[in-house]
Amino acid sequence: MLFFILFWVYAWLRVDPRVLYFWTNASFPPFLLTATFFRGFLTHAGGPTDYAAAFLSQLFIYSWAGALVITAIGGMLCLTTWALMTQPGGGRPRTLHLVPAVLVLLLYGRYVHALALSIALLAAMSFAWLYARTAPKGLAQRLVFFLVLSVVVYYVVGGAFLPYVLLCAVHELGSRGRQLGGVLCLVASAAVPGVVGALILGLRLPEVYLRSLPYSPGAKAWETAFSLGLYLCVPVIVGSTAVLGRLRKGGIASGRGADAPPAPQGRRGPGAAVPRARAAAVALPVAAAALVWFSFNTSAGRHLRLQHFARVQQWGEALKIASSVPIDPHDLLTIGILNQALWHEGRLLDEMFGYPQAERGLLPSRDEMKDVLSQSPTALMWLSDVGFDLGRVNESEHWAQEAFEYLGPRPWILERLALVERAKGREEVAALFLRALMGDLIYGRWAAQCLSGATPNGAPADDRARRLRSLMVRTDMAAWLSPETLLLQLLESNRQNRMAFEYLIAYYLLTKQLTMMAENIGRLKEFGYSRIPRHCEEALLIYMSESGRQVDLGGLTVGKPAVAQFAAFRRIMEEERGDASAALQHAAREHRNTYFFYYVFAPLEARR
Repeated sequence: MLFFILFWVYAWLRVDPRVLYFWTNASFPPFLLTATFFRGFLTHAGGPTDYAAAFLSQLFIYSWAGALVITAIGGMLCLTTWALMTQPGGGRPRTLHLVPAVLVLLLYGRYVHALALSIALLAAMSFAWLYARTAPKGLAQRLVFFLVLSVVVYYVVGGAFLPYVLLCAVHELGSRGRQLGGVLCLVASAAVPGVVGALILGLRLPEVYLRSLPYSPGAKAWETAFSLGLYLCVPVIVGSTAVLGRLRKGGIASGRGADAPPAPQGRRGPGAAVPRARAAAVALPVAAAALVWFSFNTSAGRHLRLQHFARVQQWGEALKIASSVPIDPHDLLTIGILNQALWHEGRLLDEMFGYPQAERGLLPSRDEMKDVLSQSPTALMWLSDVGFDLGRVNESEHWAQEAFEYLGPRPWILERLALVERAKGREEVAALFLRALMGDLIYGRWAAQCLSGATPNGAPADDRARRLRSLMVRTDMAAWLSPETLLLQLLESNRQNRMAFEYLIAYYLLTKQLTMMAENIGRLKEFGYSRIPRHCEEALLIYMSESGRQVDLGGLTVGKPAVAQFAAFRRIMEEERGDASAALQHAAREHRNTYFFYYVFAPLEARR
């Protein structure tokens, strides 16, 4: 019991399954509680277990519930392994029956969604146990029973059919006088996928044997190794313990006998093996715990948490994660999410240069889209999110549709498409997405209330759509726009588009266009600013120092702390003149999170 309590706590708090719910990876399945969606699982081998996995995956939206699902599946795998190991001829397992649960936790610690594989394996093991318990005694009857059961098993579990066959063969080969039955099981089973898959389900011949196997050409080596380990570990464990049990019994039968002199006390007596067994019972769980802990993919966990908090709009939590994530300046997706979070928290123009920055991480242009999208399918929805926040309705819809094509009917994609269509006044099209969402376990209630005209909190159901409609550009341009042109177009459509204004200023800072920044900074009061944001103060001091011009700040002033820090930065540059490396190191110690440092030392991507 303690093992599974610790298992659940680890899965809940360290793995944090909720990050997988919004994961833009095809391995995490969508689910709709509709007859049409269900029928799609009836036409292929493994469909029933895939449907069960898709259903249970929806519980991952709550971290504790997702951890409970993982723990329950791991526990049932262990229980079934124990039942198979204690069949006649087997022994009493101490810890080996826990191996499947350890492998499940290893996979989730590497953020591999192994629920479909685990459920299929559990079903295959359960059918193998059923065969071992109920198979007739006669060879012919057993073979017929095995084949009939095999047809059911292959349809239910798909690729996990092989472990079922191996477990049945191990049972037959390990039973006295049934070795021929084991051989016949192995031979006859090869025909089952062909008959069921090709003749009944209409699958192509290679697919009937390869579908749902725990292998993908694009998978990493460790992922394949852990998946294959889970896939084959139970037949190997059950088979090896059965063989060892028979050898042990054979050794006793041909051993010293009752008349043989007793073994010397303290050397080879009956209790000599007890300390070794106890040591093994402790060492194996400790080794497994160490393997699970140290194999955890910390980097993937942090990035998935960052993307999760951005998806659920917990921007403060996203920034906390961002502070602990080593950010590559070329990782445009992470930088883009970070800047989006800073804006939502009202901290973009005050803190953005406290993090690694890249000009393209704010709003990628057309030529830069390929670089962003090649990083992760998450970029599809990030681009839709930014377009949605800014009021670029058509772009938001385009990228959401791209995500739909890649990932299927994920509820948060359907939600986005419904809101965009409502903003465009296309209520009938929006209703199609909302009706599809009504079959979702999580978003179904929201969709029903939107169709009825009110959201859960009593606000108008199209409140977000109304906000989007107020920001959207009324005239589209066929060509892709530069970030500057795009943002200026948004401000022309709605002068109070605060995000467009702040992104425009941030873009000028990133591209070091200080003249353009100075020309637009006078609009701060239009957006309710009572002070100049810190990075804008720093940029203004640089601009006025280099150009010798004063800037109309609309009644605002540059603060004394910024002036003092600029003077300190200039002293460092004077002291280290002629030694760029020393200047960089000295300035980084005191001014790394300032625009002064970025302006002087950041790679010059554009300067006008």
